[in-house]
Amino acid sequence: WFRVARLSWQFRKKLELHNTFNSFRGKFGALTDRVFHSILKRTSGSSLESLNLSGTPNALTAYSLDLIASHCGSGLVSLDLTGVRLSNRTFQNLTKTCKKLKWLTIRGCNAGEKHLWWALHNCNQLEYLNISGNRRLVGQCFFMAGNCSLKTVVLNECSMLSDVGMGHLLGRSPTLEVLRVSQCTQLTGASILNATRHCSELKELDISGPNRAVESRHFAELGKLSKLEVLSVDKQVEFTDEALSAICRGCSRLRHLSCEGCHNLSDGGISHLSSLSHSLTHLSIGFCHQITDEGSRSLASLCFLERLVARACQALTDQAICLVVEKCPQLCSLDLSGCMRISDRSLYFLRECLLHMKPEAPQPTATMVRRERRNGGPPSLPPFSLYVGGTAITGEEVWKFAEATGAFVSQQDLSVQFQNPDAYLELDMAPWLCDDLSDEDGNHERDLVPLQQQQEQTELRTEHKAQQTELQTEQQKTEGQTQHQTQQLTEKQAEQTRQQTQQQTQQRNSAVALASLEDTSQPSSHSASVPWFGDGLQENWDDEIETESEPHFHLLPPPPQAQAHHHQHHHHYQQQQLSADSSRPFPTVGHDFRLDAAA
Repeated sequence: WFRVARLSWQFRKKLELHNTFNSFRGKFGALTDRVFHSILKRTSGSSLESLNLSGTPNALTAYSLDLIASHCGSGLVSLDLTGVRLSNRTFQNLTKTCKKLKWLTIRGCNAGEKHLWWALHNCNQLEYLNISGNRRLVGQCFFMAGNCSLKTVVLNECSMLSDVGMGHLLGRSPTLEVLRVSQCTQLTGASILNATRHCSELKELDISGPNRAVESRHFAELGKLSKLEVLSVDKQVEFTDEALSAICRGCSRLRHLSCEGCHNLSDGGISHLSSLSHSLTHLSIGFCHQITDEGSRSLASLCFLERLVARACQALTDQAICLVVEKCPQLCSLDLSGCMRISDRSLYFLRECLLHMKPEAPQPTATMVRRERRNGGPPSLPPFSLYVGGTAITGEEVWKFAEATGAFVSQQDLSVQFQNPDAYLELDMAPWLCDDLSDEDGNHERDLVPLQQQQEQTELRTEHKAQQTELQTEQQKTEGQTQHQTQQLTEKQAEQTRQQTQQQTQQRNSAVALASLEDTSQPSSHSASVPWFGDGLQENWDDEIETESEPHFHLLPPPPQAQAHHHQHHHHYQQQQLSADSSRPFPTVGHDFRLDAAA
């Protein structure tokens, strides 16, 4: 089995090291040059066509490019070098070896103009190029590359990319089909004009902003791209109704349209979407505050609409949502995050539609019949997804809707607050919005329920915050009192311990004095000297305790009687003192000092 496992590497065509190496946990750690070399040895001589290093943290150096070129460079078609360090020599050697390379990703690398020039110059079959997040790229490499066969170019977040470099790329890529240049802040309307002139085969375009020096007439030129299917112009403030009208007239194949944050877009522009009723399936109009219920009539004409994103569209009400849900039977995803006028009424109507209404299927064609036969039956619609965070829909109604329909419902508010600065102002404008919320039947109270609920929720939140603040203040006071009491108790215990220590010391010194009196008991002729010695020792010891310093005793010179008998009883004192030490439980300071003084 070990031999079979080794031989199986020779037949592998695709290698993706996804979650295999992890620098923080796991057994192997980060991918290094040594481990990578041992892996490529097993695939040596095989027909490896795809290598992806983006799914795992790596510590690879420029030497890894030489390893790829030597082991699997001849037949490699797809290569993802996300996060790998590059050098001019190793990358040039790699591009010279990988002549069949069609898909190249060097996202998040230290790639410069020379690296891209080598890739475009040596890899003549290159069709896909992803250089996202490169802040060094200006675009001069496209001028030196010559004509290329690129079909997909991803240059998102290339903040230094200029109109001149973009013009070189578009002028030398007549077969370009997908172009993504979102958040390239240096590009202007000249790049849009070059795309419409040179790239007639363009099917997908992402020019999300914001961009400077881009006018509405530049976006209107996109209507010349008759094969365009996917368009994203998010955060482009100059995208107006006139530009959308020109695009709807010229781009009859448009399937996906995203214009989030286009604040100048209104109901007049949305009305032109009716010309795309048989092609448009995905529409995103989030943060467009000028779109009202009148524009929802045009949205209702999109009979093939599958996904609608209307985040933070403050002017939309229940009437608009009910109309769209009723007229769009193919709808399977609806995002209403931040639409504060949407209430339980929309959710109730949507539940009734999902339970009782049957979607009107389009007329089957020959292609659809063959597809159904091949798949074993007609394709089933995906489960319904609904996002109602930040609306006036209650949690009880959400629970009923999810239980009855089995749909996915999220109460997370996906609207971004900085793109919707006036989201919280409508609560204060409730009295002025009453006239606009009237229904056809004249029932104003039902339409005012969402705003009243929002006001009540705001008051409850304010009260809750005030209560939490009071509780925190009380807890802080209680903690301060507890700490003060604990400190006082600690001080009392320390004082008691100090007093006990002093008492024990005094008792110990008294015992020493008494023992000295017993040991030095002699005939009546010498009894006068013994009380003097003990009194002097005890008095000096008490003085030293009061000063809390090291014991240092100062005794007065003994009287003449004690000096006279000192030499006669010195030997007798030593014998008695040794016998007394054997009977005492611990040595005493007074005894040791007495021997020294006697000596």
